Amino acid sequence: LFLAMLVPLLVSAYLVESLLDESLSIGLNPRVRSQLNATLDVYRELFRTQKQLYQAIGSRIAADPALAAALAAGNTAAAAQVFGDLARPHPEILRAAAGPGEARAIIWRSGREAEADAHLLTVEQEMPGGPLAVTFVAPEGPFVQMRGVQEAGEIYGHVADIRQRIGRFFATVYLIVFGAVTAAVLYLGIRLTRRFVRPLRDLAAAPERVRRGDLD
Repeated sequence: LFLAMLVPLLVSAYLVESLLDESLSIGLNPRVRSQLNATLDVYRELFRTQKQLYQAIGSRIAADPALAAALAAGNTAAAAQVFGDLARPHPEILRAAAGPGEARAIIWRSGREAEADAHLLTVEQEMPGGPLAVTFVAPEGPFVQMRGVQEAGEIYGHVADIRQRIGRFFATVYLIVFGAVTAAVLYLGIRLTRRFVRPLRDLAAAPERVRRGDLD
């Protein structure tokens, strides 16, 4: 009786576990996670390279002797003209500011405004009249794509967490069901045992009753 009730329970537990693994196999594929991590690493390397490129552009501009002379003399107009000529091949440059600390002032603007969600990167170069800060507008596309990859990674993590919770839920349910089935089987076993044993006890006690003269 116990086996007759236990076998279907075990079979159903196996089938549920198999269906759960099959339904989440795509989202929990280890290759998906590794590819997401590899893609994030590629984007991080891209951003590091982009920053190095901006630093190289800033260094090349700061090395111009005419710009250095204008900044050293405090001639903002001349510095703006020279910087504008140097920045013309680099449309990603948004503005430039020169001077130490709070005395820093913008010496050149590109004439265009950055969008509200634009990614700005500022590199500084030492100049005779104080540090030169050049601000670049980074392309938005890679940042958008990286956010998409990060969101996909977060979703993957949520799916993995959900799978663990579902697994724990079913394990708890089957433990409860198994306990209930075991208790029911024990109860039925005791009842059936008593039903079968009582006639045997009466039969075994019959000779003693006959010996005492009890013929009923």
